[in-house]
Amino acid sequence: MDENRQFWIDIQCQTFTNWINQQIDSPQIVDISKDLANGVALIRLIEALQGRKYYGKIYEDDPTEIQMLLNVQMALDALREDGVKTVNIGSHDVVEGNTKLILGLIWCLIQRYQIASRSKIPPKKLVMAWIQSVLPELKLTNFRTNWNDGKALSALLEYCQPGLCPEWKGLDSEQGLANCERALKLATQYLAIPPIISAAHLNSPHLDELSCITYLSYFIMRGSCGYRATLYRVQQLLPESVVEDFEMSWSDGYLLSLLVEAVGGPAIDVEQMRFDTFEDCVENINIALEAAADIGVGSLVGAEDIADPQGEHLGVMALAAALCSIGPPPNFPTTQCFTNQQVNLDLAFADGGEVRVDELGVRVIGPAGRPVSADSVKLRKSRTSSGAVLSIIPRESGYHQVRIYCQGVELPSSPISLHVLSPEESRAASRAISNSSRDDVAAESREDVVLTSSDSNDVLQKSDSGSDVDISHKSFAQRRLHIIKQLETQNGLAKKESPSRAQSREQLPKTGKNTEKAVHLEASTHKEMSLRPPDIGLVSFSGLTEPCSVGSIVEVVINAHGDCAAGSVQVDAVSPSGRAQQCVVTKRANSYTASFTPQQVGLWKIGILYEGEHIRGSPFSCQVFDAGLVQVYGLDVGLVGQELRFNVNASEAGRGNLEVSVLRHGRHIPSTVEEESTPQVYRVNFVPDGAGQYKIHVLFNRMEVKGSPFILDIADASAVSVFGEQLRGASVGRPASFMIHAAAAGPNDITVEITAPSGKRRHGVVTALDDVSYKVEWIPQEAGEHSVDVRIFDQSVQDSPFACNVGAPEKVAVRAVPRRILTKDLHTEHSFEIDASSAGSGNLEIMINGGRVPCRVREIVNRQYKAVFTPTQSITHTIEMRFNGEEVAGSPWHIPVEDRPERRHETNRTTSYYSELSGAGLVRAPVNKVASFEITGEGLETNDIQAKIYGPDGREFPVRILSRGNGRYTAEYRIEQVGEHHLTVWIAGRKVDGSPLSVAGYSADRVRLEPLGGGAVGHPVQFVGESFCAPYSTPHSFPASLITLPLISKLATSAHRSPDTITVP
Repeated sequence: MDENRQFWIDIQCQTFTNWINQQIDSPQIVDISKDLANGVALIRLIEALQGRKYYGKIYEDDPTEIQMLLNVQMALDALREDGVKTVNIGSHDVVEGNTKLILGLIWCLIQRYQIASRSKIPPKKLVMAWIQSVLPELKLTNFRTNWNDGKALSALLEYCQPGLCPEWKGLDSEQGLANCERALKLATQYLAIPPIISAAHLNSPHLDELSCITYLSYFIMRGSCGYRATLYRVQQLLPESVVEDFEMSWSDGYLLSLLVEAVGGPAIDVEQMRFDTFEDCVENINIALEAAADIGVGSLVGAEDIADPQGEHLGVMALAAALCSIGPPPNFPTTQCFTNQQVNLDLAFADGGEVRVDELGVRVIGPAGRPVSADSVKLRKSRTSSGAVLSIIPRESGYHQVRIYCQGVELPSSPISLHVLSPEESRAASRAISNSSRDDVAAESREDVVLTSSDSNDVLQKSDSGSDVDISHKSFAQRRLHIIKQLETQNGLAKKESPSRAQSREQLPKTGKNTEKAVHLEASTHKEMSLRPPDIGLVSFSGLTEPCSVGSIVEVVINAHGDCAAGSVQVDAVSPSGRAQQCVVTKRANSYTASFTPQQVGLWKIGILYEGEHIRGSPFSCQVFDAGLVQVYGLDVGLVGQELRFNVNASEAGRGNLEVSVLRHGRHIPSTVEEESTPQVYRVNFVPDGAGQYKIHVLFNRMEVKGSPFILDIADASAVSVFGEQLRGASVGRPASFMIHAAAAGPNDITVEITAPSGKRRHGVVTALDDVSYKVEWIPQEAGEHSVDVRIFDQSVQDSPFACNVGAPEKVAVRAVPRRILTKDLHTEHSFEIDASSAGSGNLEIMINGGRVPCRVREIVNRQYKAVFTPTQSITHTIEMRFNGEEVAGSPWHIPVEDRPERRHETNRTTSYYSELSGAGLVRAPVNKVASFEITGEGLETNDIQAKIYGPDGREFPVRILSRGNGRYTAEYRIEQVGEHHLTVWIAGRKVDGSPLSVAGYSADRVRLEPLGGGAVGHPVQFVGESFCAPYSTPHSFPASLITLPLISKLATSAHRSPDTITVP
């Protein structure tokens, strides 16, 4: 059992590791339990998932343990801010490499950001519901053994891309590993699914469901192949509706009602639906869900979840797939074309956004199933006013797939299937079309060329109009066949007609000038027709469908079919001022290419001549613009939540479309563009929704204007950081200060107004420390709660105004402090009382023996407290007390631990049975400074006391004993090293208990405290103190706790270090 457990853990570790490496470029993860410990990779992962960068302090270079904890805590805090629940895991679990908890954390990330699941329904159920709906034949029930033989994955590939794996039903289950390898390879090559799980693991009987779901999540993400496949099937069932997604489009119940009806459910009267309120939408969806239940389709998500505009897509997608599974099978059309014929694919963008032509990716899969290079199919991309045109010229016959990507994501309409016919197949198709429409074509031909002897003008007009019959709506094969038949018929009739025409002219009456004129006209017209190139109809140009930029290379591609490919083509470009330039024409297989570079804004005319004659549609129009002439003005500093306006003037840039895209952290911010009374002068509005840097892209005809993207810093008064101990508590008559961190503001933009309990107002003094840090100073004049309002750009920052409790430390009274602790009373509770009723509001901090002895506090009556502690060691206990950071009267108190005094006799003199040692020098000592401790005992003399202290390297430092009189002595010494020292003290020739004592040598200038942030009333606040070789040779940290109590009862314990006392016999 343990061995099997280890197998699935190994599979999950490897799968999750591969998933992480798919999200981040560096650092790459090898061991998930070790490589996340320093927190750097975890921060990078969360940045990638949340699409934003964190600018806090990240310790990347060989971080210490405490720095690792800070890194990991930053990552966990970012998750909690984003609503991700991280249960039972702390920063220390990641740093210590707790594999089980780390795997749980990664699974939380996959659920939240990969599967995008926020509902109470487990994502496992939602994924399984979709899988069962799209693969109903397999009867899948789990994410383990059902996937071992590779058939389920192969079937899923066929669902996502019909024709990719049609033989899945015939796969041999005994060849599971080979099936898995093939399916994973196909998914990677054709569907861009990363192989985060290996074939061996997928085929393993120990496959765990979380690894399998993680891999399958790539099929159900927004915009994924499975997402698009389900969307396509819904669109096939609802051809008259526009189905763009599985989120907003379904939130009002309209599409769901239509889909239920389309698959055979009860008819729903959508005309009677209301869409005014959220409740209306919920009611509509409930009606549709009830109708779906009538035909046996249930929904895992409720009506309110579907109606939520911010809801997740997976529940709706699973429901839609279930409905589609009982509807008619979808039809996947195939476009037919011919080898060496240009195929144009038109793309229309719903909104311009950030899409540019160079962001479009095209992948052509040939008949052999292998990608075809862009050069071999002459791939070209061109911009249009509404999107883009992609053109290819397939060279090989057979079935092709064209996959289209935008910014790396495959489009919903992709892939496009092409059936490319060979020349033989082309002629066969032409013959088939000819046989099926021979009578119609022959009738058209006879009607076009019939001649009568009675009216020559009518004959000529009929013949002339015959060549201009509109056949543009017909297929290429039909157009080609019509033109060839028409030309053959004209040439044949012209030869046969020569004698008959001469005879007709002889039979005409020669009695008037009009007759001679008519004959002359006929001859002239006939001569012109005989000189017109017979194959000019096979030369075509689709025109320039979008404007062109000044200075760009405009390329004109002219298609030529049949023998016309050997003819002469001339291209002329005429500028708006009338200046003409002849373009250089190059010939390729079945096309001609010409190019020119316009240098003037306006309407150009492109004339295309074949054998000296304009082809149909020539001259063509080309609008030329200059995005560099667009002016943008009015961009200035903005604030979060306030509408920002600026103007764009494109009146001198030529005709075109203006697009404005506002981005923050890669996310689009809604904006509006309105044309003012002056043509092509626009006003742009948007409302910043957060502080930081905004990128404003201004595009004219999809080209960035000069200066774009424009960078704009938006300040958010609610995002300014305000911190410092004296922000929440201060003392009367003593200077108080706190810090402000504001990245997008200057000293003049920050104001601090402080209101005393009496209502008096005053301003704090703001001093800039650097570009982003400011210090605020003030002196309280009265006790009580003050209101501190911090404003930036005249907006109060978040949580402002702050409550600052100003008190009087000297008015705190401490009573009933024990004078001594008897040895027999160790491990029992001792107490003392605190009266803060006259001290005003503030924070009262109590610390016993440097925080090593816990202290519990409870309120007795209004602002009067009882403090309880339990001594466990036979050492002097030192009580320190501060009010709003200031020592209260009488602090510190030293309480010795004593036995009952007894006397003992020695030769010739009497000494006390016990002596007392106290002072900081017993536990720590500063480097290169005098440290000391006190020795007290009745009858002691200087010669009775001896002390020695040794450094970390064993070197002894001298100890001097000084008499203070009345049995009191001071021992002084000076150390020179940081680290642990050992102190031994002898009294009357006997070592004191506990010797040698451990004394920590430290250097105070190497100690750093992380700034203490804000806290909430009644909740613990944690901060970290970090020392570098002080007092130890490696960095370490010590914790501290602070409890902030309400105005009436404020008491706390903290961890400030203070002198310790040791009582020795």
